[in-house]
Amino acid sequence: SIYKNIGIINTRDQAMAAREILKWKFVDSDRIAVHGWSGGGAVTLNLMFQYPDIYKSGIAISAVTDQHFYDNIYTERYMGIPGENEATYIQASPVTHAKNLKGN
Repeated sequence: SIYKNIGIINTRDQAMAAREILKWKFVDSDRIAVHGWSGGGAVTLNLMFQYPDIYKSGIAISAVTDQHFYDNIYTERYMGIPGENEATYIQASPVTHAKNLKGN
């Protein structure tokens, strides 16, 4: 379940889907890009930072860079409060993985 794992499971699932698509002969692995807005922007950043071998370029608009600072009504509803789920808040935050950026 994605409950209390937003930014982790959905990021991994999208990367695994991209890996499958990369098996298609007509897909150029040097031209894989991703984009998203808000939560999708956060996933874009997580994909770029955690799977730089797949994603060569990305556009993140109004991205949530740190789960601690997003709208608490939404975040706490799906992630629990930070004190009870701190490790996941950190793992789900793109800023945690920014050092891994390789693309554009």
